[in-house]
Amino acid sequence: FKVYICGSRNGSALFDSDKTLICLRNALHFIGSPIRQKGRFFFLKTNHFFIYEIMEEMASCINDSQWRIGAFLTCSSPKKIRSRKKKINFGSNQQPDCVVILDADRKSSVILEA
Repeated sequence: FKVYICGSRNGSALFDSDKTLICLRNALHFIGSPIRQKGRFFFLKTNHFFIYEIMEEMASCINDSQWRIGAFLTCSSPKKIRSRKKKINFGSNQQPDCVVILDADRKSSVILEA
């Protein structure tokens, strides 16, 4: 975030509006393409404060609990992964077209694992 902050006042960060606008437009174009093609989204939340109803309305499949499966994708044998997949149901049998990770700045290990 340091790249997008142009200063601070009273302990609050001031964002550079030009750089923020460019990033928001890029995000809109990235997410807009699968939406136009009726793609499937997977919302992964790392914080329980996000609103479940909004994610359920927008997403084809969501993870309704916090991501706490350490090394689920990276450090397991295929046999262990198969047994863990049986325990975890993400609500869909198809892979999503886009994965949206909410609150990713605090939990960067989730992105590294995915």
